[in-house]
Amino acid sequence: MIRCAAVLVFLLLMLASGPSVAQASLDVRINRLQGLLDLALSYCGGDEGSPALQKALAEVAPPSAPDADRLRRFCGMDRWRDFRSSEERPRGYGQWSSPWWRLQDEAVLSPDLKRFQQRIAEDYAPEEQKIVLDALAAVEPWYVEKVEGGLGGKASAMVDGMRDHLQEHRVDTLLAAAARFYGLPGAADVPWTIGLSPVPVGGGSFSATVNEHVVRSFMPVDSRDYTGYASVVVHEVAHVLFGRQPLPQVERIRAAFRDAPSPNRRYAEAWLNEALATAVGNGWAYRRIAGHDDSAPWYDDAVIDAYARAIAPAVYARLDASAPMDDALMAGWAAAFDRALPDARRNPEVLLQHLVLVTPQGRDVAGQLQRALRERMRVRAMTVVSEASADQMPEEAATILRVEIAEGAGAGRWMREEAADGRLVYRIRLPHVAAFPEALDTLVANIRTDAW
Repeated sequence: MIRCAAVLVFLLLMLASGPSVAQASLDVRINRLQGLLDLALSYCGGDEGSPALQKALAEVAPPSAPDADRLRRFCGMDRWRDFRSSEERPRGYGQWSSPWWRLQDEAVLSPDLKRFQQRIAEDYAPEEQKIVLDALAAVEPWYVEKVEGGLGGKASAMVDGMRDHLQEHRVDTLLAAAARFYGLPGAADVPWTIGLSPVPVGGGSFSATVNEHVVRSFMPVDSRDYTGYASVVVHEVAHVLFGRQPLPQVERIRAAFRDAPSPNRRYAEAWLNEALATAVGNGWAYRRIAGHDDSAPWYDDAVIDAYARAIAPAVYARLDASAPMDDALMAGWAAAFDRALPDARRNPEVLLQHLVLVTPQGRDVAGQLQRALRERMRVRAMTVVSEASADQMPEEAATILRVEIAEGAGAGRWMREEAADGRLVYRIRLPHVAAFPEALDTLVANIRTDAW
């Protein structure tokens, strides 16, 4: 996670490449619809809400019985419905979309409730539209009291200060340079909209979520870290651009890793998206705005921070020249990863965050294994498949865990195999699924001591 931000990594940009003839514009706004939606989501709890707004809601009168029922139905909506990739792309190089994400964008972009309802009608039936609109109406008195009434003047000062800072430092031109770097010159001309949802003083760090050409953020009204926020925005936009790269460029990147002599080439590729976004946003964009590098860690994951800093000088050179990434840059990434992380093969943080879990035991067992993995370690990407041969594994999988549950099996012992292409496979047979958490602890210890 980037410094000063809890940032969501799910992103989409519907942009076409083509000749660039103008710079992008950048609009910063507070939209009441976004605020109402964010307050309703905070009432529901979960990752999409704001802890600061949840705290504010604890101070208001509880909803009436009809409003509580309306909010219950809103909180129960399936926000992951039709979550899918918009086109066939290699795993790790794509972009995703969903009706819910488009609805959130429209809450930022729509000038009024009528236009909002019209725009979400393509994805949501009338009954679902009513659930959303009823929830917004239910939280409106709270929004008037706690946000518009309690934060109004401070919120206006915050958004004015942010807008002035981004315009003064021409952050739109930084976004345009990033688009050209990722091979999307047409994206350099796209107008961007930043929707700021104000939260009370002391509300913690800001957030930034990018979908299509809209940035959505919770922003404490006392926040003045405008440069830090701008660098996070560029970071998140870089993720979007990575997922929209032209397919020929994607194939060049993959070929560069396939041809690299490094034994860690699979891991260098798996970590590339996050390292590039960090170098582009938290490194280069911050430097261009502030005039110096950020002295704080660029990312609170040591693997990403080290990798990003290793590739940063070569990335800066292309961005400063407003040039695209090229074959020479791509060819150096695996070696940069090796320099930054010389003990990668003994570092579970490197090896166990991008996984394919292979188990033939069925959905219930697979679900228990997944939960144990996520409770014990940070997992950034995981695909679960039933038993399959090595040549049926997703090609981009860096590490493969093969777990078999067999009643009567003895105490399991991890076995490690290394494929010719650099993938690591860890295999174990356990008597019951309850033994898996302890087995995971053993796996981490074995990796650290290189004991096999």
